[in-house]
Amino acid sequence: MTPDRLDNWLRDYGAAWEGRDAELVASLFAEDGVYCWGPHEPPIEGRDAIRERWSRTTGHQREVAFRHELLGIDGDRGFARWWSTITDTDTGSRVELDGVFVLDFAADGLCTQLQEWWLAKPAAS
Repeated sequence: MTPDRLDNWLRDYGAAWEGRDAELVASLFAEDGVYCWGPHEPPIEGRDAIRERWSRTTGHQREVAFRHELLGIDGDRGFARWWSTITDTDTGSRVELDGVFVLDFAADGLCTQLQEWWLAKPAAS
């Protein structure tokens, strides 16, 4: 993994989130990729399961803005901090998320495992 490849992957991930594009986000993962959706949920295993969970989760989000900062690389593992602001259409509330990714990659640049941790707070008006 290189800084440019990691940055490009994160840009694509952000574009998928901002566009609520489950196909795009699924295409960033290996067929047997694993998405660890926070520390308290079981891992989501496989591209199809990632696509389905992503679609369900982002289906009620609007006005998504995503940004990231590379923290480091160790072999095929990348580390990044990310921020996102979303509007939840169910409640109308705007929320700010502040998180960290640990990402493992295959030689072809597809993510084999994403681990994320994040905190949420109401967005400033």
